[in-house]
Amino acid sequence: MTVKEFGKPNNRGLDMVITGEFVVINYPKTGSNFVRDALRKIYQNRQKSLGLYGKLNAKWNSRDGNFIRELELPNIYVKHGIKKSPHGAYSQIPERYRGRRLVSVVRNPYDRLLSIYDFRHWVRYPAVPREVRELEFPSFPDLNFEIFQKYLDTELRLSWLPGIDMRSEIGIQTVQFIKLFFKEPIKILCSIDEKYIQSDKFLEDMPKITFLSTENLNSELYGFLLNQGFPSEEVGFIINLERVNVTENSTPKRNNLWTKNMLQDYEYKERFLLKILKYYGFNYEKPLLE
Repeated sequence: MTVKEFGKPNNRGLDMVITGEFVVINYPKTGSNFVRDALRKIYQNRQKSLGLYGKLNAKWNSRDGNFIRELELPNIYVKHGIKKSPHGAYSQIPERYRGRRLVSVVRNPYDRLLSIYDFRHWVRYPAVPREVRELEFPSFPDLNFEIFQKYLDTELRLSWLPGIDMRSEIGIQTVQFIKLFFKEPIKILCSIDEKYIQSDKFLEDMPKITFLSTENLNSELYGFLLNQGFPSEEVGFIINLERVNVTENSTPKRNNLWTKNMLQDYEYKERFLLKILKYYGFNYEKPLLE
């Protein structure tokens, strides 16, 4: 793991953003890039007001209000595919930063799955070995939405949970959420069963996190920063800031990709994730089938 000062944009994105007061855990396909770019603008403006001495002094002060830091972290999500992940997990936060407030963004999980499908990162960085793809998905990467979900089941089994014999069936979005936000994700994944899913024990196994919503991200990020003591004149631009790295819809009517059986299967596999999101106040309605 390396720590770098955060300054110029990069093409790879951020693993984790650390400020003097809070840590941003980047949940993929929810608006992480928007949060990153907003914070970049704020801190770049702050740095412009510093002289050389001030910049050098701030660089070595881990709680200085003029710099944020980027962690480059190994990919703990999948066995195959890219070696580094642009989305660091809570369990990877260095101990010296653990006491800072945590914030992340969540998104309607139905929309998020469609966005993942459209974004096609799974095509550019396949996490299913080639021999398996050729045998089980001979048309890869030309997969319709239904086959894509079967592909994700295979990816989950071979790359996300290698060597873990699950006691209860859960979906890939739930597994990713556990790996991102739980204190001891591997321990939970090795022991999770229906009794655990139906209980509220996850409250003990997750740190305290402030979740913002993708759907209202401009106003909620603005409000969060105000509560952290940022002056309104410094963060007011966020209200009208345009979204970045938005995946264009490849299907005009996205809901038409779902079928009743697909929705039922998806909601069963992701029941634990949907329950956690509901606890945090996010009640997402299922797509309306036409």
